[in-house]
Amino acid sequence: WSLRSGLFASITYTGCVHWLGILETDAAFGLITSVMLLQTITSELIGRPIDPTAPFADLFHAISGIPKYAPKDSSKKKKKEGNEARGGDSSSSDVIQESSSVQQAVSSKGLKKRNGMQNTR
Repeated sequence: WSLRSGLFASITYTGCVHWLGILETDAAFGLITSVMLLQTITSELIGRPIDPTAPFADLFHAISGIPKYAPKDSSKKKKKEGNEARGGDSSSSDVIQESSSVQQAVSSKGLKKRNGMQNTR
């Protein structure tokens, strides 16, 4: 969200100083700096990030139809950490799960090929 905040600050500064001419350079710089400091201090006090650009991002995604970025699911990481906390080896269970999913994918492709070959005869 820091990239969006920086972009929002740049557009606000440019709009207030150059396009609209409602603020002088120093006043606009002070305004933008104050807003950014307020955002940082509030985030630190609350303990979670505060993103004032979120409504603008939501509007952008609603209008453009581009889906929001969703971080990768951390449930596997939590499961792995939980298994390690119990003293188990998480790498072996991950390998077993991965190999079983690979075997399922290969067997389903093999069935499709065999079915396709039977239909062509």
